[in-house]
Amino acid sequence: MNSKKITETNHSAGLQDNAGSAVVRGKFYNELKDDFDANFRDNGEYTPLAGVVQKTVLTTLTATQIVGTAAGDVNHADGALLVAAKGAGVVLQFVSAVLVYDFGVAAYTGGGDDTVINVGITGTQVAHTAAIAAAAIWTAAADSITQVVELSASDQALVANNFISLYAGTAPTQPGTAAGVLRCYVTYNEITTGL
Repeated sequence: MNSKKITETNHSAGLQDNAGSAVVRGKFYNELKDDFDANFRDNGEYTPLAGVVQKTVLTTLTATQIVGTAAGDVNHADGALLVAAKGAGVVLQFVSAVLVYDFGVAAYTGGGDDTVINVGITGTQVAHTAAIAAAAIWTAAADSITQVVELSASDQALVANNFISLYAGTAPTQPGTAAGVLRCYVTYNEITTGL
C-alpha cells in the first residue's frame, strides 16, 4: 500500500488548504491503515482473514493422465494432482473449479459419471464435489466448460499438508486419435493453521 501512518512529525505535511477536506483523527486513520496492511498484499490481492490466502491455479491434464491408472492419473487412488500440498501447518480448502475440455479429433469413450474433486492426504481422499458427468468433460464431442463447487450440505474435515486432486472412479478410454486435454482452474483457500 502507498500510505503512511500519521505521526506528530508528519500530521500536517502537504496540507495546503482545508477546503473540501474532512478531519480524520490520526488514531482512527492508523487503525484503518493497519487493517489495510494486514489484509492487502503489495500486489493488491485481498486476504479475507489473517492466515487465509485465496488462490487460483491452472493444471492441464493430458490424454495419458485422463485414461491412465498410474500415480498422477485421474483413475489412480489419489487422482490427478490439481493443487500440491503446502506442508505442515497449512490446510487447503477447495472453493470451486472451472473445467475446460479442449476437444481433439475424437471424443473419449467409456468412463462413468463418477468423477469428483477430492481433498485429503495420500490414501485418505474425500470427495468435496458432487459427481461430474463424463459428458460434461472428456466424453463431450466438442469443447466444453463446466463449473463445479464445494458440496454445500456436508461437513468436510480438513487436515494439514493436504492436496486437491481430480479422481475418476471409472477412467475413460483413449479414442485412438488425437485426444483432447482438460484444463482445470481450481480456486482454493490456503489456510495457515500452525498445526
